[in-house]
Amino acid sequence: MKNNYLHVQNHWPKLVILDTIGIAIGDTDKITNIINDTIKRNGIITEKWVIRKLIGKPIIEITEIITQRWLRDPEPSIVVKIANDIIEQLRVSFSEKSNLHIHPELIKFLKNAKNENCKIVGVSWLPAAITDEIFRKSDLPQYFDSWVSYDQTPRFQPFPDIIQQISQKENVKNTENIAIIGISKIALLAGYHAQCKWNILVNQSEEDSEWTAYPFSHSIKEINGLVQVFQPSTKQKNKKLKSIFNKEKPR
Repeated sequence: MKNNYLHVQNHWPKLVILDTIGIAIGDTDKITNIINDTIKRNGIITEKWVIRKLIGKPIIEITEIITQRWLRDPEPSIVVKIANDIIEQLRVSFSEKSNLHIHPELIKFLKNAKNENCKIVGVSWLPAAITDEIFRKSDLPQYFDSWVSYDQTPRFQPFPDIIQQISQKENVKNTENIAIIGISKIALLAGYHAQCKWNILVNQSEEDSEWTAYPFSHSIKEINGLVQVFQPSTKQKNKKLKSIFNKEKPR
């Protein structure tokens, strides 16, 4: 079947919603380690891969899911205590950084998007206090129009509430003009449920069969493939780009 999606790839969306932690900062591994160490200090054992699968959910939900398996029926106060402990450790970790460096390829993408008059909004599954600190200590504010944390919306992803909230605020209500860029299934499901045209998965193995059933419109291994999603005529056209609308291998 011929790819009918490429004819809309030559223009940019009006609104780009970006996973701040996983893509802009790229500290997912560090956060996984902090969560794992904090949970372990509270007498609960889990595997790091379990935490990675939950990345994208609010900290309180991650804590509840992990403690549920270990303690069967944990007291809500225990879950809240551990979650607050994790949040505090994350806050300390980010506050100790004199500067949070953004991936240079992402800066190129953000500049391109700005040149195309795209509005750019960051989404964070960390609390607003930590997210604000990340933005203040980095160069992100000069590229982003705004940013939103999970605790600033009634329901977080995979519910589409946060996307609907952003689209209303930025006055981009047609989801044909919205792109979601993330590293987790949870983020992409939010984009899918919001009916966004672009659901772009970054930094996952194309050979991971687990991802084939998930609603991404494009899969790229590295950030430097982002521009090609919207400008396929550029030099690296389609080399690292995969669309679910074209099941054939790129030639």
